Amino acid sequence: MEDKATDFIKKLVGFSSAAWISAAISFISTPIVTRIFLPEEIGKVNLFITFLTFFQTVCILGLDQAYMRFYHEELDGLEKEKLLNLCLKINLGMAVVSSILILIFTNVISSTIVGTENLKISIFLIVSTFASTILRMNSIHSRMQQKIGLYLFQSISITIIEKLSYILAVIKAPTHMNAITIIAFGYLVVSIIMLIINRKYIFGSLKNVSKESIKIILKFAIPYLPVLLLSWLNNSIPQFFLQQFVDYSSIGIYSNAVTIANILTILQTGFSVYWSPFAYENYKDNANRLKKVHSIITLLIILLALFVVLGQDVIYILLGEKYRASKLFFAFLLFTPVCNTIADTTGIGIMLSKKSYLNIITFICNTAVNIGLCLGLIPIIGVDGAAIAAGTSAIVMLIVRTYLGNKYYKITDSYTHIIVSIISLYIVALCNLYFAEQYIIKYGVTVVAIITNLIIYREQVMYLINFAKILITKLWSKIKRRKRGIK
Repeated sequence: MEDKATDFIKKLVGFSSAAWISAAISFISTPIVTRIFLPEEIGKVNLFITFLTFFQTVCILGLDQAYMRFYHEELDGLEKEKLLNLCLKINLGMAVVSSILILIFTNVISSTIVGTENLKISIFLIVSTFASTILRMNSIHSRMQQKIGLYLFQSISITIIEKLSYILAVIKAPTHMNAITIIAFGYLVVSIIMLIINRKYIFGSLKNVSKESIKIILKFAIPYLPVLLLSWLNNSIPQFFLQQFVDYSSIGIYSNAVTIANILTILQTGFSVYWSPFAYENYKDNANRLKKVHSIITLLIILLALFVVLGQDVIYILLGEKYRASKLFFAFLLFTPVCNTIADTTGIGIMLSKKSYLNIITFICNTAVNIGLCLGLIPIIGVDGAAIAAGTSAIVMLIVRTYLGNKYYKITDSYTHIIVSIISLYIVALCNLYFAEQYIIKYGVTVVAIITNLIIYREQVMYLINFAKILITKLWSKIKRRKRGIK
C-alpha cells in the first residue's frame, strides 16, 4: 500500500513542480511588475488574456475533457496515437472560425480591451488563440502519457512568457501593447516547438477512424463547452463590472490580488493535473484510495489558504504601493482555488457517469450568484464587492457540484468536515476585510481556524505524519546503503 501511495506522491509532486516553479517565477516578477507598470496598464493586459481565454475555450470545444475520458478506452479505429491528431484538427478548424469572428468584431473587441479601436490587438489575439489552443491539447497529451518532463517544459515556458513579458516590455516602454506583443509571439514559439515534438501524434492519417467514434467523442465533449464558457464568464464577470462601474486601474488592482491568491494553485494545479487520470484508473477497484486522497487534499488546500492569510503582511510588503489596497479583500479570492480543488474530488461522479451536461447546472448557479452580487456590491463598495462576489459564488459552485456528483459516486460518507472548513475560512476572510488594523482579532481568528481544521482532520494529519516518517526512513536507509557501497 505504501508503495502505491509513494508512487502517487512521486507523480503528484512531479506534475506539481510546474506549479511550484511557476509560483516562484510569479513571486520574483510580481514585485518588479507592480513597481514598473501602472495598474491601468496591467488591467488592459488582463482583459486581453480574458478574451484570449474565451476564444481558446471555444476552440477547444471540450475536447480536452474528452481526450482524458477516452484515453484509456480506445474506440473503433481511434487508438491513443490518433486521439491528439483528431482533437487538434477539430480545434484548429474552430480557431479559423474564431479568427473570422475576431476580425468582424475587431472594433468592439479592441475597444473593450484597451479603450480604443486597434487592429493590432485583434491580430495578436488571433495568433495567441491558435497558439494557446495547440498548447492546451499538447499539455493534456503530456499529462495522460505521464511525461512529466515535457509537461514541465511547456508549463514553465508559458509562465516565463506571461511574467517576463512585463519585464521585457520595459526595454521599450512599460505599456500594455508591448507586453501583449511579447505574450503573443512567445506563445507562438512554444506552440511550434510542441508541434515538432509531438509531430508523430499530430500529423498522421485518420482514414480508419469510424464516424461513430467521432460522434462518441463529440457527444461527450460538446456539453462541456457551455460549462467552460460559463466558467470563463464567472471568472471574468468582476473585471467587466469593474470596467463598467469603476476603471481600468481597479481591474489591475483586482487581477493582481487574484495573482497573489493563486499561490494556492501550487497545490490545486498540481493535484488537478494528476487527479483525473488517477481517478479514471482507480474508481472501479480502488474507491477507498480516492476517498483518502479527497480527505487529504481538502485538509491541505484549506491549511494552505489559512497560512497564506497568516503571512499576508509579508507578501504585500513586496508589492508596489498602488497595489497594496487589495490586501483587505484578497482572502475572498482564495475561495476560487480552494473550492475548485475540493470540487474536483467531490464532483468526480459527474465525469465518471459521463453526464458532463450536469456541469452546466453547476456553473449557471455559480455565474448567477456572481452576477447578482457584483451588480449589488460593486456600485456600493467597489472592488471589495467584486472579491466578495467571487468568493461566495465559488462556494455555491462547490455545493451544487458536490450534490450532483454525489448522486453517481460518493467520495465521502460525511461532508461535515468540508462545511466546517469552508465556514472557518469565510469567517477569516470577513475578519481580514473588516478588522484589517485589529491584528489580534484578525490573526487570532486565523490561528483558531487552523487549529480547528487540524482537530477535525486529525486522522488525516496522523496519516500524513506516519507517511512522512516512512518516507524519511526509506530515504535514510538508501543513504546508509550508498555509504556502505562507497566504503
